[in-house]
Amino acid sequence: MTESVPDDVLEYILHYALTLPAETFEAWRTPSTFAGSPRSNVPNILLVSMRWHNLGLPSLYEAAILRTVHQGRAFAQSAKIMNERGVRRGHYLRRLRIEGGHSTYTKTILEKSPGLVAFFVSFDVSLDDSFAGLKRALQQVNPLRLFMYSSPGSHATASNTQSLYKAIGEALPCWTKLVQTDRHQSRVSLLDPVDPPLCVISLLSTLEALLDNPAVKMIQIRDGTNWLKWRGTTAVSYTYPRDKIFLGEGINMTPWQEFPRQDVTSPAARSLDLPDLPDKIWIHILGFATHVHGYNYLDVDDALVDLSKKFNINSTRMSILLVNKRFHRLGLGYLYAIPHITSDQVAAGLAARVESSEQLASFVRVLYVRDEVFLRPDLCIRAPLINLVRLNARIRVLLELDKHVPPGKASPLQWATQALSPVTSRVKPRDFSIFPHLRRLTLSGGVGDEFSEVYLDALPRLESLKLYNPGSNIFSVFACMELPKLRELGFTVVENEPSDLVEFLEKHGAKLETISLASADATLPKYPAILDNCPNITELRVDCPELPQSMPMFVVSAAPHVALKRLTFSNPALWIGEYAPPKGVKRWNSFIEFLAVHRHKIPALEEVRTLSRFEWPMHEYARYR
Repeated sequence: MTESVPDDVLEYILHYALTLPAETFEAWRTPSTFAGSPRSNVPNILLVSMRWHNLGLPSLYEAAILRTVHQGRAFAQSAKIMNERGVRRGHYLRRLRIEGGHSTYTKTILEKSPGLVAFFVSFDVSLDDSFAGLKRALQQVNPLRLFMYSSPGSHATASNTQSLYKAIGEALPCWTKLVQTDRHQSRVSLLDPVDPPLCVISLLSTLEALLDNPAVKMIQIRDGTNWLKWRGTTAVSYTYPRDKIFLGEGINMTPWQEFPRQDVTSPAARSLDLPDLPDKIWIHILGFATHVHGYNYLDVDDALVDLSKKFNINSTRMSILLVNKRFHRLGLGYLYAIPHITSDQVAAGLAARVESSEQLASFVRVLYVRDEVFLRPDLCIRAPLINLVRLNARIRVLLELDKHVPPGKASPLQWATQALSPVTSRVKPRDFSIFPHLRRLTLSGGVGDEFSEVYLDALPRLESLKLYNPGSNIFSVFACMELPKLRELGFTVVENEPSDLVEFLEKHGAKLETISLASADATLPKYPAILDNCPNITELRVDCPELPQSMPMFVVSAAPHVALKRLTFSNPALWIGEYAPPKGVKRWNSFIEFLAVHRHKIPALEEVRTLSRFEWPMHEYARYR
């Protein structure tokens, strides 16, 4: 059928299917990096015909991610293979990412890949890694971009790590085409003074080596605050081209040349003779100054909350509003947009303040409390938070919003995680009728109340629903809704099959693509309704402390599932335990044997993910052989 397609068109199609996405190649490693790898069956596209093989091979070898010695050795052998035109496969390689298992194969790959343009190297090395000949091989390539990564914490293989530092450091002056270097936060110490094996490569000498390359157009320094402190205390800072150095990251990245020089900053420049700007301009400026995270930025996580807890940041935010009445009037809304709750007393104070002022309550757009912050279990905010967009807090707010939204109006809430009382929090469909924009909802606790009114149109955009430790009839509340966009369901498993869960799955199971099961004791439900009523799910997520031993019962009791492609374990002990490694090996081996024996039950399975530590069988297992 494709024989009539011209070679250039087919080659373009294959390139799109086989090429590794830039987002995957450039992403800093996280516990789920392995899950982001391309599926192992992608190369099977080349088996369609010899024509497909010849046209698609360059795209397949355009990028490579190597994480083990076996992968590296196999790729090195393949890179040396020559086609009938005398071209080695290594000549197709443009992007190379090496995360583990450094050995002599690294030298071979670099020698056979003269066209390398991006090199991603991890400094997490083991005692078995070897870097013989690496320095000379690195000097034979000339990449445009260099990525450097190292995981947090100290490394026991310091001498080996420094050998890699030295090889990279001595190759930098030879890379005349290098235009950009990326390093993972401050993890990689390549740019800091280190021991003699690194030839004491400092930040200054490295900058000089990079700036000597005429192709270098930009150097980004993410920690701009420390850079400004440093350049203000050193006399050599003015020798660097200020137009090539950018401070900060993302939308806040600013050229160094826009900051005033230390010697031209005078008391007059720091006076309060503010420019006469319109309110709409000052609103944007104050939004950045008081938000900490950026103007109108509502995606909050633990890292941003930690940043906001710093005393100097919060004191600055408060001081800005005290400059004059105009700043107070324009900036107060941003100061309350994302309140920073660090204790039970702060939470109670916020509740009292917003309950006493409808204006302050209307300013709140994000309510976020970290899990480790202690809060009294009955804390509730009964205030018109009519502009709340994101909610992730144990402060009870969700069921109170319906009382404050005017009739005919809707809440802008888009994302909500809420802890409810397992006894007194009674939930009805009417409680969710004001949330037409809500996309993700996570509830912990709560019970379903009796209801006579049916709200079919409630939660029309809900994509993810998670009910942890659900009370009785909680699934019935959502079973009576249409939920046309629902694609993910998560809940805590119990010993006996809840009747309202079956009712929910019978109505909405065909829409689901992902199911998440949470278990505190590594057991899974034995009832088959989950798989039998959800024929289209492609991913099954399991959150339990270790590999679930009841997985066989869970899968075997259900009919064969032809759509399930992925098993994801969010928090299992998939590594060899420090105190009982044989037990960990046995548990893992039994799980693999189960997958092999019952593969006919899940014929579409392509990968097993883990979103936590996965250290076996790279190095720990070798100690117990």
